[in-house]
Amino acid sequence: MREGFSHAVRGLTVGDLEPGQVRRGLVESVTDVGAFVDLGCLHALLSAPNLSWVHFDHPSQVVQPGQEVTVVLMPSVGAVGRR
Repeated sequence: MREGFSHAVRGLTVGDLEPGQVRRGLVESVTDVGAFVDLGCLHALLSAPNLSWVHFDHPSQVVQPGQEVTVVLMPSVGAVGRR
């Protein structure tokens, strides 16, 4: 893990995350459906359609494991109505 990323997420909890926030994350793995990103306190799926506005055949053409990315947090389906 990159030192800058580690320092940026130190002490972050799931309760600190809100839809609409912009966060840095580290790509852990890339699959056919997208990339799994470590946000420090949460491992999230960045789905393939949300990776790029430009057409690609496979998510690995856009991101690679170990790459630092900037993401915008979206509400999760399971979190609707929760506080």
